[in-house]
Amino acid sequence: GVASLPHSSSNAVSARRYAHEAVRLARPFLLTCRTSPDSSPWQIANAQSLTGAALTAAAAVDSEANLSTRLDYLAAAERLLLDGQAGLAGTADVPGRFVGKFRREAIERLIRLYQAWDLLTPGAACSAQAAQWKSRLEAFDLSSASPTAAPHL
Repeated sequence: GVASLPHSSSNAVSARRYAHEAVRLARPFLLTCRTSPDSSPWQIANAQSLTGAALTAAAAVDSEANLSTRLDYLAAAERLLLDGQAGLAGTADVPGRFVGKFRREAIERLIRLYQAWDLLTPGAACSAQAAQWKSRLEAFDLSSASPTAAPHL
């Protein structure tokens, strides 16, 4: 995941640049989804999740930013990721061919968030939150593999 990216100096510079570019692109995308009358709930939820993932990546790889800034990014990412995951899990309007993929990715992004947070603030209970989301992902995968419909996780 992003939190365990190997950091040579050139990799770190590239990762930092790409992560901040993702944030720069994701924020207006989210705003557009939130304000467009044509956006459906799943599109807004997915945009929230993608924006949260971009913020997580920026916090994880920007070792030049101070800890407070990185933690602010993670706090903002957490709210977006939780809202995005809940939105994707709770809406029936996700197109059938994407529903499992988008719901799974939303959970994976939460796992990466808490893993990154744990690296920055060991002992802050983030590893427990990552473990809870890993369990939810395992349950999601099991339910997706069964012939019955997947529950909204």
